[in-house]
Amino acid sequence: MYAILQYCQHLNYFVDYKLNVTSSEGSTSAYREYFLSYVGVASKLPNVMFQAFNLATQNSYCSLTFRIFACIVLEVVIFAGTIALAVINTDSWVEIFFIITMISIVLINMANGVFQSCLYAVAAKLPMKYTNAVTTGLNISGIFTAIAMIIAIAASSTMVMEAVYYFSASILYLIISFVTYIFVPNNAFFKHYQSLKSKELETESPAEINENENAIMQGNDDESDNSKIRTWIKNTRGCWMQCANVFVIYFVSLSIFPAIQANIAPVSDIINAEYFSPVFCFLSFNLFSMVGNLIAGRYKLFSKKTLWIPSVIRLLFIPIFLFCNYYPKQRKLPVLFDDDYSYICIG
Repeated sequence: MYAILQYCQHLNYFVDYKLNVTSSEGSTSAYREYFLSYVGVASKLPNVMFQAFNLATQNSYCSLTFRIFACIVLEVVIFAGTIALAVINTDSWVEIFFIITMISIVLINMANGVFQSCLYAVAAKLPMKYTNAVTTGLNISGIFTAIAMIIAIAASSTMVMEAVYYFSASILYLIISFVTYIFVPNNAFFKHYQSLKSKELETESPAEINENENAIMQGNDDESDNSKIRTWIKNTRGCWMQCANVFVIYFVSLSIFPAIQANIAPVSDIINAEYFSPVFCFLSFNLFSMVGNLIAGRYKLFSKKTLWIPSVIRLLFIPIFLFCNYYPKQRKLPVLFDDDYSYICIG
């Protein structure tokens, strides 16, 4: 769930409150104007890097449970620090506050990258459909997070209290996540498939076992690493097209959400302006992403050879959203979709 929290939390709290101060040089306004773009870079790059790092060191250093526990503890500490900063007046040191915020986002997503890859490692011990269930669960958590954001806006009299409530809810989510994970290894369903996976590993040929043991005993780390690299290359060759599809899908999604969608302003009074982005950006994105995952899990509309077609067509959404009412005061391009209902349907 906390993979979605940062964007929802940072939208109002940082853009409309903490960074809503302009210095004499005008530098602070740039922090505010491009804040979500900064968040995108500071979040996705560390996330991907540490997912790769965790994959490369999956059998080293520490156990899966310890990694998950360490990630959640780091998240809790950072969110607790954010609550403390929420009640402090930072108007006189906005630049320093911005740097602290970026560092915290980097740390959050370093932990998040490790956590996500560990979560998929747990799901890999279960039947294939449960891997898709992890993605669906991510969308469901995004729905709850967006609803929590809407409730926080409605229930809070000031932006400070809204931030305190929301980041406190984040800590509660993290604690619940860890508590639920503690019960997973003792679940009968999970233990059954874990035992099946262990039996599969036991069927490895004696020659392969002896080769691996000899490499370890002789300290042939380079040979072991080369074997891993060859395995990754072999697997990538077999699924490169689907990897490319996944890349294109996430490239489009992360290009649009939330940096573009969150900055599309309402044209009419279809809903109160402060609820427009929480409802039609965060809530709708996660809701219909969940619906799409459920449909794709049940109905196979495209074969693996033709799946690239909708993936490539999806690239058209980037210019389409740019021609909505995106940054109406700063834009130079015309607004082609000047109706809120058009934007909602496209989203």
